[in-house]
Amino acid sequence: MVKLERVAPLFAGWEETMIWSCLQGCMGHAIADQEEAPRAAQIVVGDFCFFAGEPQDRLICQAGAPILVPKDEAWARRIEAVLGQSVQKSLRYAICKEPDRFDREKLRRFAQALEPSFSLRVFDRDLYHQAMAEPWSRDFCGLFQDFADFQRRGLGVGVVQEGRLVAGASSYSVYHGGIEIQIATQKAYRRRGLATACGAKLILLCLERGLNPSWDAHDLRSVALAEKLDKEGKLPSTFMVVAPGSWTDKVWDDVNRMRTLNSEQVRNGRQMHVCPLQLDIVDRLINRYSAPGETVFDPFGGLMTVPVSYTHLR
Repeated sequence: MVKLERVAPLFAGWEETMIWSCLQGCMGHAIADQEEAPRAAQIVVGDFCFFAGEPQDRLICQAGAPILVPKDEAWARRIEAVLGQSVQKSLRYAICKEPDRFDREKLRRFAQALEPSFSLRVFDRDLYHQAMAEPWSRDFCGLFQDFADFQRRGLGVGVVQEGRLVAGASSYSVYHGGIEIQIATQKAYRRRGLATACGAKLILLCLERGLNPSWDAHDLRSVALAEKLDKEGKLPSTFMVVAPGSWTDKVWDDVNRMRTLNSEQVRNGRQMHVCPLQLDIVDRLINRYSAPGETVFDPFGGLMTVPVSYTHLR
């Protein structure tokens, strides 16, 4: 992997918190066309891959995530030319990232407006594991190594009904002094004000802790929520989504490719594994094919992904 300080000039001026997260060494990684004097690079954080510098076909083909975000129109045209019909072009709305835009009293009213059967709860170990167990909520905590890492660096608020997580707002990614917010509601509970309530509460917690809450909206519904929570919109930017490799439920196409022990290797200043095993895959296999107390055999070792996953699950 290229040194982050060498690719930083290529991304200069790009007001995107996930890019800051990578360049500050918090999350994600960067890939460049060459190590010494890179002319093009991609930054990968979770499901997002950001391209900057001189457009290069090889980097596009090596995209490390399904959501491709070009820095300029030249990259956008090149991505379309290289990937053709396998990408779908969309708009991503960049929301203003100024904490003084918020009306705290208004946010408090939103947070208190839940129906009596629902309650707000700050993410604890139980909500963390509930979130990680379901595809709709996995992005709340998926980029963190484990609950201890989330507890140390992340922040989330869940809407709970009878102890069950049905909506939430959480730190998708983190950077120095702020978080990128992920908000989602289970399909059966939408249009009941749950996203507004937990989003408002999370923003209040961020402001209390001196954190900058920000997020970018992928559709007009998310833009409307941002405006409701008193944020100011900016010009939209283009992004492209690579279609999943399979449309059958027999193939797992929702595996978080970034959730590996390489994140821990980077934090500890160690060399990353060239082909790390995703924790999502290991977690599912252990849950599906073993019972509590049984022995799980891993013949390869590697970064010790299986023992780490087993320890956290059991």
